[in-house]
Amino acid sequence: MSDDQALRDLEAAFDDAGLARPPVPVALRRDLRALEAWCWSTRDDIDAGQMYAFGAYPLEALVGRPQNYLAVGHGGHGINSYAITYLLVYGRLALFTQALWGGTYSDGSSEAAVVSALFDRCARVVATYESCAAADLLPASARLIVVEHDLRPRRSCGWLSQPLQDDDAAQEWLESQTTSEPATDAALALLNTLGTAPPTGAVTAFSPRKSPVLSAFSPVLQAGVRSVLERHPQLPRPGVDYAPWITGCLGDPNADVWFIAENPSAGAAARAGIDATVEDQWRITPGDMLFRQALVDFGFKDPPADGPGGWRCYITDVVKSPYVVDRWNARSVADRKEVARWWAPVLSDELASGAPRVIVTLGRRARYLLTYVESKGLVDELPAIRVAIDHYVYVQSRPRRGVPGGDAARVAEWRQRFAEIASLRQDLRSETGSVDE
Repeated sequence: MSDDQALRDLEAAFDDAGLARPPVPVALRRDLRALEAWCWSTRDDIDAGQMYAFGAYPLEALVGRPQNYLAVGHGGHGINSYAITYLLVYGRLALFTQALWGGTYSDGSSEAAVVSALFDRCARVVATYESCAAADLLPASARLIVVEHDLRPRRSCGWLSQPLQDDDAAQEWLESQTTSEPATDAALALLNTLGTAPPTGAVTAFSPRKSPVLSAFSPVLQAGVRSVLERHPQLPRPGVDYAPWITGCLGDPNADVWFIAENPSAGAAARAGIDATVEDQWRITPGDMLFRQALVDFGFKDPPADGPGGWRCYITDVVKSPYVVDRWNARSVADRKEVARWWAPVLSDELASGAPRVIVTLGRRARYLLTYVESKGLVDELPAIRVAIDHYVYVQSRPRRGVPGGDAARVAEWRQRFAEIASLRQDLRSETGSVDE
């Protein structure tokens, strides 16, 4: 099934039934699939019967930290006990709703109106949440839990700061957060108290407040990112299509050595927890940690490798928007070059405002795109000293001429390149008499 076929089938089923369409966040649409008749989800382990029973999925979100998913279905039993169920875990929002519809003796038009009103409230909750996330207004570490259903009436809503101990504690929490109004309305009220969020779909640049050195540099990036996204609305949107902590840059832009990669990985970012910050970039996969450890071992970052701060280099991407690797690689060369052209003004601003003396490209694709935008005069003059090394994921996970990824000799060869870069940096500093602070 094509990437959007399941979404089209879902929308057609709801249209044919005279029901409003459920909201499907853009970031989850590509993974949506039909599990069975009248059951769609981005998770393979969703059970239609459990969806109707409802309780297991809210409890899962209260006791654990499930990854992002959407599930929508119609189910029930007997002659008259049927309902539409909508489950969404989306960053720091966990929304679980259910409304009666489809029983033999039910009033179809009135139940359809209830479902439509419910989905309208859900859509407004999702849109307001996305705006608050993009504006970095959400409470640190907390997830908004929203539970609203008709069969066994439950209206609960509140911020959960950390997972609860067990199902009994989760049931007690739900009781303590009972609301008299629809839980979706209560969720909107809670989100609206966080501050003035931008309109849905508004362009919001990142706010790297957890990285002090980068924060001083961020006005340059914010203005550039905002401009690119306004000119090219087809690009993924921070806070809508991906988490706003994914900025495609990290470290000290005043450092003399810059590492330049191609673009952030949406797949890797999806593995990060809901508490992720800018400093979680290049810290998620085994390849990331291979890269970080080399940076520490050769003086480009203070230990520990997985710790925040302590940067003695700058890492950035030619393309700042994240993509799923396989889908990005499947795009034509011309398409990837066009996206690189769109993002080139931001890279140019970075280069003009920073102080790189050595550029290290991570992988041949980054080298190709960087050479391309430079040849078109789209970036300021690059430093004369440039070093090309293999991408860390390639070294860690991809075979090369029959030698598997992660092979000790390959890793040692790759790390030797870092030793050479560190030696080059030391030579340059000796010429100018500069030292680390």
